[in-house]
Amino acid sequence: TKQAYEMLLNLIQKEMGDKPHDVLQSAADEVLAIMKEDNVKQKEQRKDLGALFGKSKGMDDERFGRFLNVSKKITDYTAQLETHQAEDEKKGMDEEIEVPVIFDADEDDEDSGLDEVKEEDMVEE
Repeated sequence: TKQAYEMLLNLIQKEMGDKPHDVLQSAADEVLAIMKEDNVKQKEQRKDLGALFGKSKGMDDERFGRFLNVSKKITDYTAQLETHQAEDEKKGMDEEIEVPVIFDADEDDEDSGLDEVKEEDMVEE
């Protein structure tokens, strides 16, 4: 599976050109999501794959065949997806979260006189 994933990255690099490794990996995730989706016809997969790489007419038979064959050799895709989701959730735990605070009406009543100005508090000039 690891060799097949490396082959997939090479195919993607040929389509996209020289891009950072993390960009290629993200594209590989997208390719696998397209190719491993159940109940989708190859014609639709070809169209989606072409759109991913900016080809409005879809992908030609030879290139699509390469992607199809390599993606079939990757058998642990769901495990990779779950690992990425777990890592994302773990990262999210370190982020700050805003929480709305609701005050009781009783507290508002106690402080209600604080914003009022009484005549005796006014200073004459």
